[in-house]
Amino acid sequence: MFRTIVVPVDMTNRNRPALDMAARLLAPRSLERQCASCHGPEGVYRNSDYAPQGRILLEEVRAVRDLLASVPRLIRGVKDQARKKDLETKYEQALVPLREAVHSAHAFVFDQMRERLAAARERSETLLTELANP
Repeated sequence: MFRTIVVPVDMTNRNRPALDMAARLLAPRSLERQCASCHGPEGVYRNSDYAPQGRILLEEVRAVRDLLASVPRLIRGVKDQARKKDLETKYEQALVPLREAVHSAHAFVFDQMRERLAAARERSETLLTELANP
């Protein structure tokens, strides 16, 4: 469904900004500043929504990743092998929409990113609830 394109970062080539951004990982605030350099009021590709939306959505990606951070450790502590296998499968399924959200962000498809983040958060919360209530 999605294809990752990795290209060398060349900020002098303004014809391919989406590909350039796909090759870099930035913190939310740095991402907002970088987006604003091209998409802000003075930018070459004006779109004032990109910078703040990108920052907010990247912060949401980090929040979901934080939710899932302790899950592998908690699953390792499960003694029942059938339940453990089920939880491992659910963990992998919680990661799928998160990966899809990141791919959507690199393509600047914010609506799809929001939808995939919501699915990732829902799956993550369900999994954590199941881990907390055996």
